[in-house]
Parts: sequence; structure tokens; C-alpha cells
Amino acid sequence: MSQDALHEVGSITLLSGRKMQPSSTPLRLVHPGTGRQAFLSRGSSLLQHLPIGLNGEKYVLFIASKRASVFLNPELARQWIDAGASYVCAWGPSSDDVEESFDYASFLPELGEHLPFTLMTTSHKTEELDEALWFAFYNASPPDDLDAKLQSVVILVDSPELEEQCKSWVGSNRE
Repeated sequence: MSQDALHEVGSITLLSGRKMQPSSTPLRLVHPGTGRQAFLSRGSSLLQHLPIGLNGEKYVLFIASKRASVFLNPELARQWIDAGASYVCAWGPSSDDVEESFDYASFLPELGEHLPFTLMTTSHKTEELDEALWFAFYNASPPDDLDAKLQSVVILVDSPELEEQCKSWVGSNRE
């Protein structure tokens, strides 16, 4: 990550590499059911999303795509981890592949130093979107070896439809 540039956006930092284009500024929401902050970002593909850092805070990363094939490589997944993603929930038909990319990113030595905590990953291939969001907001908690709270959820989507569905759910869910 030493070659990456930092982009400040309010209280969040977007980490941009050489091949990625800046995405729109994430929409900041508060989930009324848990009080967790949410940052919702949409791009035309998951590869266009810049890793988001929340001033050193660890967070839950929720990735949603309806595409049958999503390309997310372990190198980009590791950039997200280094930016603060500490619990990753993937939703959609290719959620298993997304989860696997993060799993590899957490231990491959060529991608960086050993993580000082256990990266938690889940895939929600057959669940409804609202069930997977519920899991991310209500059940995703830090592993025992992570000395941090996961007060925020960063939500990445790759379509306007998913963006609207996630925004609506986050704004209205109370349990």
C-alpha cells in the first residue's frame, strides 16, 4: 500500500491505487436498529470501488452484487483489509468467490504481513438481501483476537437498484 494515494472525504479516507478510479463519495447513514454508522458506495463494478478507511477504525464490509461473475482479486481484497475491513459479508450469486478472495488475502504472504487478528468472512448466496444486511448489522462482531469495536458498516454495491434497496433497508430497519 505504500504506492497508494490517499483521498480524504469528510471523516473517511479513500485509498486509490494506480488502476482504480475514484468512486462517488459514500453516502453516510445511521442504522436506527443498532446505531451503527453505514457508508454506502456504488460503482459499476467492484473493482472500481476504492478501499475506504475510516480514520484507522476497523469496520464490517458488506459487498452486494447480483452479477453471476464478480472479479475481485486477493490483492484488492487485501487493500480493503489494510484500510480497515475486519469482517466481510458478501451477498449475491458470486458471494462465495468474493469471500474466497478475502480469505486468500488474509494469509497469502506475498500480499503483506500476517494479520494480527482473524479476518471473519461470510457469504450469503441464497439469502434475501435484507437477511444478509440484517446479519451484517446485528450479528457481525469482532473476533476475540481483534481489540476493536466494529461500529461502522461499509456497503459496496454495483447497481443503482441495490444502492436504493440497501439505503432503504439501512434507513428503516429497527429489527
